[in-house]
Amino acid sequence: MSLLARATLLIVCCVLAPSTTPSTSWGQDQAPKQPTGVPKVKAEKVYHDWGSLLRGESHGCVFRFLNEGTAPLRITQVKPSCGCTTQKWTRGEIAPGEYGEVALTIDTAKLERGHQEKMANIFTNDPNQSNVQVKIGGKVLTVFRSEPNILTLSGLHTATKQGHVDLLPGAGRPFEVLNIRPTLKAVRVDRTEVLENGGRVRVFVSANAALPGVKQERLRVTVKTLDGKEHQDDVKVNVKHLERIVLEPKQLRFPGKETAPLFETPAKPVVKQVRIKASTPEVAFKVLRVTVGGPAEELLETELSTVEEGREYLVQVRLARPYSKRVLRGTLHIETDDMTTPLKSLRIFAQFRPPRKTASK
Repeated sequence: MSLLARATLLIVCCVLAPSTTPSTSWGQDQAPKQPTGVPKVKAEKVYHDWGSLLRGESHGCVFRFLNEGTAPLRITQVKPSCGCTTQKWTRGEIAPGEYGEVALTIDTAKLERGHQEKMANIFTNDPNQSNVQVKIGGKVLTVFRSEPNILTLSGLHTATKQGHVDLLPGAGRPFEVLNIRPTLKAVRVDRTEVLENGGRVRVFVSANAALPGVKQERLRVTVKTLDGKEHQDDVKVNVKHLERIVLEPKQLRFPGKETAPLFETPAKPVVKQVRIKASTPEVAFKVLRVTVGGPAEELLETELSTVEEGREYLVQVRLARPYSKRVLRGTLHIETDDMTTPLKSLRIFAQFRPPRKTASK
């Protein structure tokens, strides 16, 4: 074979020989390596019972989480449902077969007396269970409890209102009352009386005359137990300053849905009721006249009846036809023989939505 023929054969063999290294095309990236496993979270427990705590005490507990998967587990976030709970948790990766922890601490200072439960959401990188909910719960006790639970003082707004509340041991610990003061000055503490040593203390409370309405107050009570420790808690007080004569409802409304039958043929009247009542047993009055003021005067008809002489009356208010405009306003005036409240009024509001006219074919 000539030298030229040998060279030609060598070139052909090099071209046809298979490549021993993988080839990549220009502009194409190699596929990333896929993970060999996934994390799997398993909670050792999802509920912790703290038993009984005295309000103001704190309690901590730990929830453990096992990684049953084949890749590192991470606790990414912990969100308690209440600001009374603080949290700490394992940072970084939790190897397969290892445990991570979430520590929760609850402060009972602002929790109500009785059984309480709080929740926390544990977020992880487990693709099949990214959120685990855990709960902590138990009883919250107080050094004392009140009877009634909420003291209500109710009476005419022009008069002084009086009442009392009893303080009793709430956690089985005798106590001594050191101080009681209102937080908002809506009431005053007149005096206290010890009915049982270390047991029941009666607190006499009163509220002066004020404008009509409801006021919420708290009595800040400081007591000392036999171990010398001082404890502070609140007793809720509601003060109702009543008007002599009460109207129910306080506003008369005719929504568009209720006035729709007025546009039917024949029209269907809409009827509402207003009750006029004495607020307390000592109030006696008589309704002399009921009138309607404003544009509503031409559309509304009223009828007065007696439910209980001197105590309660009923007014039927009848709307028989629609108004020319979409909104109607007026006032219902009720005249009485009461020297303090000779006139009571309430607002009237009505909406009208005429049916849309359909185009004739």
